[in-house]
Amino acid sequence: MPEYLSPGVYVEETGLSSRPLNLPKSSLWIMVGQCGAGLDRIFDVASSSDFWRMAPSAEVQLIDSVEGFFVNGGKKLHIVPVGALDGPSLTAAREQITDRFEHAFHPVVIAVPGLTDPGLQSAFAGWCKSARTAFLILDGERDFDSANYDPRGQIGACDFASLYQPWLQIGRGPNKRTTPPSGHVLGVMARTERERGIHKASAGRLVRGISGTASNIDHHDQSLLNPRGINAIRTFPSRGTLIWGARTLAATGGELRYVPSARLVTMLEAAMRGYLRGVSFEQNNAALWQEVSIACKNALNDLWRSGALSGSRQQDAYFARCGLRQTMTQSDLDHGLLICEIGVALVRPAEFTVMRFKHNMAR
Repeated sequence: MPEYLSPGVYVEETGLSSRPLNLPKSSLWIMVGQCGAGLDRIFDVASSSDFWRMAPSAEVQLIDSVEGFFVNGGKKLHIVPVGALDGPSLTAAREQITDRFEHAFHPVVIAVPGLTDPGLQSAFAGWCKSARTAFLILDGERDFDSANYDPRGQIGACDFASLYQPWLQIGRGPNKRTTPPSGHVLGVMARTERERGIHKASAGRLVRGISGTASNIDHHDQSLLNPRGINAIRTFPSRGTLIWGARTLAATGGELRYVPSARLVTMLEAAMRGYLRGVSFEQNNAALWQEVSIACKNALNDLWRSGALSGSRQQDAYFARCGLRQTMTQSDLDHGLLICEIGVALVRPAEFTVMRFKHNMAR
């Protein structure tokens, strides 16, 4: 220990750096649609007027959806232009999203207004499932039969996608028209996240900027739709039109069957990828493992205190571990791998979801 000979403040290096695991404060909000000629790259807008100025020949459904995003509380929107809502165009859109946002280390929420083809929806949902940092908001069919409509059977089970029904009505009189709900839902989610946090459901929140819904869903209808993972949008006397569901298209009984749980996982995935990228090329030894464990525990503790995790005690709410014979073998170390595990008790369902992160230290 150094010898201090006079009063004062002294700083000692402990050998551990102080890289915190910073959890993203907000998601990135993305909309894919037909913007008209001359636009082929992602652009950002902060209002409906920005969008009209940049895409004056955009398709009507996209215009209505962008308006729905902002009137419902969205603040910034990333637009991905496509020539059509077909397979090649949507594949190109996903590539653009990856190129632009892969290293942003923020969770992303995506809407593709008007996309109702089950095959194309399935491909997009599958991409989100593989990415684990992206969540997809889907539109149900424009005309549907509540007794027989089962999107999970057509699209496939997916923890990182949710579907909303019915379509919405905007305007009045001769100007009344129907529009897909995903853009408005995207805005409600953005508002809810900003006001309450990513772990809060948008269910029970008012949908603004509409005159009603294209069809009415009552209690009986919803009892049929809920088990199939369909989120109803319902109109109640004196309360207005509300989002009345918060389910994903996860398999029945899946631990990520609720939207807030799935979106919380996308946030943790994005944060951990960014954090582990920051420790690349560090010495893969006990000091690093301790640093990673402490950083994860501190971030998860903040998350627990915010109400995002279940459990009355820290040990009931989360864990984080990183170390030889805990998460790694000697073979892992010989191959340059750093592996850590975190577990979180999701508010619903209240059980641990374990995520395992493997990072090649040489990249």
